[in-house]
Parts: sequence; C-alpha cells; structure tokens
Amino acid sequence: MLIAAARHQNVVEVIKPALLEGKVVIGERYTDAFFVFQGFGRDLPVDLLERINVAVADGVEPEITILLDVDPVIALARIELKEKHRIEKESIAFHRKIRAGYLEQATKHPERIKVFDASLPPEKVFANVWSEVLKILKGELLC
Repeated sequence: MLIAAARHQNVVEVIKPALLEGKVVIGERYTDAFFVFQGFGRDLPVDLLERINVAVADGVEPEITILLDVDPVIALARIELKEKHRIEKESIAFHRKIRAGYLEQATKHPERIKVFDASLPPEKVFANVWSEVLKILKGELLC
C-alpha cells in the first residue's frame, strides 16, 4: 500500500499537472511495474491490484511503455556489486519470474508495450527505442 500511495502522490502532484500543461511525461516504472512486481513477484491477487491501480492512477494511463528485455543473468552481471539495491539482491528465480511477468503484460497489451532486445549494444538499443518514441512525439506534435 505504501508503494501505491507514493504512486498516487506522484500522479496528483507531478504527472497530472504536467499533462494538463501539455507537457510530455516520461517516467520509470508505473502501472506495469506495479502489476509485475506485486502480482508476479509477490503473488498478490490481480483483482486486488487492479482495484488499487484504478484508485492510484486517477485515470492516467501511459501511451507507451518501453520494455527493455534481457536475460536476468546478463542484466545482473551489468550491475556492480556496490550498486545493487534490495531488488537486485533477490534470487535469479525471482528475476526470471519478473521477466516472465513483463513479457506476459507485453503480450496482453501489444499496442502499448513495446519490447526491445536490451542484450544488444547500448547505442543500438537507444536507436531502436528512440525510433519508437519519435513516432509518438511526432503524432502528438501533429495534433
């Protein structure tokens, strides 16, 4: 519930006001992360998470979600030991469950969740992601 409260505060104080001013909002971890980490990672019931999300999101849904997909073994090897936080210290089984959850969300919402192979060199990942983001930005600029 603390995570949900923090998300709601961010929606009310930062995201909604910026959107109302016509700004583009880029965030890290939103609805999909909430469902994946709490549902797949912590085994909370999806119907409970959906009810919480409706209250928390206050009608704000992402237009696009960028999913950087990489095998958890590769991802964890990229993080220096001193930089690892609580989530990064979880078991490899936990990380595989999280990855599977994100990929399942992407299957459920292919129109919004765009999956990118993050095992590629960083400049290639950036180019691929930026190409997709530009499509959204150009569409908004034309409106």
